[in-house]
Amino acid sequence: MHLLGLRHPRLRPVLHALAFLKREIVRHQRIPLRPWLAQLRDGFWSENHILYDFQHNDRREYLSDYAHIARAQYLNGLDGLLLRDKLWFHWVMQPFAEYLPKLYGVLRRGVLHPLCSEEAASGRETARSIPALLEAEQDLILKPIHGAEGHGVTRLTLAADGYRLNGRPITERTLSDYIDSLDAIIVQEFIPQDAFPASIFPGVANTMRLLTMWDQETDAPFVGAACHRFGRPTSIPVDNTFCGGLSAGIDLTSGELGPAAPTQLDGPHLVWHEHHPDSGARIRGRIVPRWNAVKELACALASHLSFLSYVGWDLVLSEGPPGIRVLEANDFCGVQLLQMHRPLLRDQRVRAFYESRGVVCRH
Repeated sequence: MHLLGLRHPRLRPVLHALAFLKREIVRHQRIPLRPWLAQLRDGFWSENHILYDFQHNDRREYLSDYAHIARAQYLNGLDGLLLRDKLWFHWVMQPFAEYLPKLYGVLRRGVLHPLCSEEAASGRETARSIPALLEAEQDLILKPIHGAEGHGVTRLTLAADGYRLNGRPITERTLSDYIDSLDAIIVQEFIPQDAFPASIFPGVANTMRLLTMWDQETDAPFVGAACHRFGRPTSIPVDNTFCGGLSAGIDLTSGELGPAAPTQLDGPHLVWHEHHPDSGARIRGRIVPRWNAVKELACALASHLSFLSYVGWDLVLSEGPPGIRVLEANDFCGVQLLQMHRPLLRDQRVRAFYESRGVVCRH
């Protein structure tokens, strides 16, 4: 829909209305009729009556779902496509190579095409199959080149007792069949996370989402919102909230975490967790280590891509230097996992950004 809307602006109203209604039908939450009709009029899905607690909060402070899909997704124009292609993104971000995962190659129709130049530079033989690469690295992440929301991400490991897929033991034959089924997949190193996120949930790389925007007055990027995601056993190998993970808000000044909750609702109530429901580790009140450095890195990354005014960065605190790694960036950044903690339009700088680009009306 994004590319079609970019190429055919006249089709956008129809495309957006269909997308909005389809999501409402698929994810509809039963709420009282009057609030439901009022929310639809204002461009909000029924589920956000619960996620955003509209019984106690003012809808006018929130970026609506319709404004998000009808206007915010086009903020970067065609240039934003480079964030939707993980190969393009990796190459464009080479000035920040120390922060990126190593890119070993691309799987096309089950065949590994090596891309990592470090082997050639060091004189080591380049691994030309996933089993050979696993022998050398023991731990790999596989992602669709054009994937989103954590779908299609897998973790392959070689343990003492054999191969594992997302932590589950598999046979060599199963591994071979699985690799043969893959196409348009990038193969990256697995990033071991820092002790802080690992202490809350060790099963996945728990990432931070930082949304950067461009301030016209200062002609510089700023972090408009941030959250920390934490995986659950059902979300392995990712922490994505679309796959069952949790989102905890991050105070932009102090780096303090709030309580965590899922964006995927199982009923009419949102359950907030001060402690991780599986590990029991405390979440609320903890301070993200090196928080100022995390914000500075996000702004440096955004400055490097200064032609993109609106980017959602996925960063993880990692073992060893440089201590923060960049997993990917998002052109059409979801806002539910951010606004469930604090409405975006409450921040006047964020509101000014959206107003200056016609995403919301001036008031």
